[in-house]
Amino acid sequence: MNWSAAEVEEVVREVLLRIQSTTSLQAGKQPKTEVAVVEIGDRVIATAQIAGIAENTRVRLHRKAVVTPAARDLAAERNLVLEKNGFKGEENLFYVVGQSTTRFTEVLANGLHLGQVLHAETTEECVLSIIARFTAMPNTRCVLLTEDIDIALCLANRSKMIRAVSVYDSQRLKKALIDVSANMLVLNPDQIAQADLAALCESFFTASKSERCSRLNAVMEKIN
Repeated sequence: MNWSAAEVEEVVREVLLRIQSTTSLQAGKQPKTEVAVVEIGDRVIATAQIAGIAENTRVRLHRKAVVTPAARDLAAERNLVLEKNGFKGEENLFYVVGQSTTRFTEVLANGLHLGQVLHAETTEECVLSIIARFTAMPNTRCVLLTEDIDIALCLANRSKMIRAVSVYDSQRLKKALIDVSANMLVLNPDQIAQADLAALCESFFTASKSERCSRLNAVMEKIN
C-alpha cells in the first residue's frame, strides 16, 4: 500500500498527539517527590554549616541569618534552597516542680529572657508536658528543676526527641552538650547554690548549635 505525503503527515501527527497525551497523563499520576528539609539556627551561615547537607535539600534559616558569599555559591552548586522565613525557631523552656524556688526561678527566667516559668505538681506530669512541647517544636531546650532527678531522666529519655542530662558544673555541661547534644538539663535546686544554678542555666541556653552537635553527629553518621 502506497501512502501519499499528506496521509503520512496525518498519521505522524496523530501518533505524536497520542504520545504527548500519554506522557502528560503519566506525569500527572507520578507521586510528588519528598524534599528533605534541614534547619540551621546559626546567625552566620558559612560553608562549614552546609557542606555536609545532601543535594536538593531545602535549608531553613533564621530570618536574621547572614549567608556568606562562599556559602551561597556552594548552595547553588549543590542545589540547596535557602529559606530565611522557613525556620521554626528554638523555644527555651523553664519548668519547676513544686513551689519552693518560685521567686528565684522567676527572677532567673526574666534575666535570661525565657518568659514564663512553667510549674507542675509532680515530676511525671511535668515531663509529659515537656515531651509534648518537644514533639511540637523539636528545636526546644529545657531546664527542669525537681528533686526527682532519676525519674525525670528516665521518663524524658524514653522520648526520641529528648536527650536529658543532670550535671552540676560547667565543664561537665559543656561535655554533655558536645557528646550527646543535650537539649534538657535536669537539676535539683537543693543540691546547688543559686549563683551556680544561674550560671549553668545561662551556659545551657546560650550554647550555640555548633557547640552541641559535633560528636553526636559523627556517631550518627557512622550508624547510618
